[in-house]
Amino acid sequence: MPAEVAGEIRTDRSETRAGEPGKGRAAHYVAAAMSFGLAVQVVVTGLAAGAAYGLVGMGFTLVYRLSGALQLAHGDLVSGATFVVLALVAGTGPVLQIAEGWTVDLPEAVHRTLDERTNPTWPTTWFVPNLTGAGPFADVYSVMNNWGANHGAISYGHVGGDLISLAATLRIPVDMHNVPEERVFRPSSWSRFGALEPQAADYRACATYGPLYR
Repeated sequence: MPAEVAGEIRTDRSETRAGEPGKGRAAHYVAAAMSFGLAVQVVVTGLAAGAAYGLVGMGFTLVYRLSGALQLAHGDLVSGATFVVLALVAGTGPVLQIAEGWTVDLPEAVHRTLDERTNPTWPTTWFVPNLTGAGPFADVYSVMNNWGANHGAISYGHVGGDLISLAATLRIPVDMHNVPEERVFRPSSWSRFGALEPQAADYRACATYGPLYR
């Protein structure tokens, strides 16, 4: 570096310190405070993560000691709880997806071929949704392509209409379903948010009224 440039840098620093004697010291204190705050945040985050991992580990141990079997479903529960918390923090909230259909029996050779492509230890139920020929229920591939997760709750009977009414009561929007229109019941006030677009009206109504339980 040329001498004159280095001299100018030294002169500028000297003038800054002479003209504003407290500025450099204040900046030092701010940096120290920020470093301390970051350290506290890292420690608290680490303790929280460690506590969560500890609870999961205790769950594995407790189930194994009581049943003698190593239950690995805790990972799904932890992941599900994590996504629920993230959705609530982000303000998006939960949504519901409903697919009415029928369970089917497959020939043993077909079942074995398909089952061994995933994990043969998982319980397997072969399910075919009722297709409407439009939207996410145009075909089976479209249903799977629009489905939000590979886990779900399976119930006996076509109760999708009841679930839609329950979801509206709890202010949970339904983002896809194949329930016939004559079996869908929502509060009449939902029409004020778009009678011609019940799907969009469901989202707007739930967002406007807010969750039933806070």
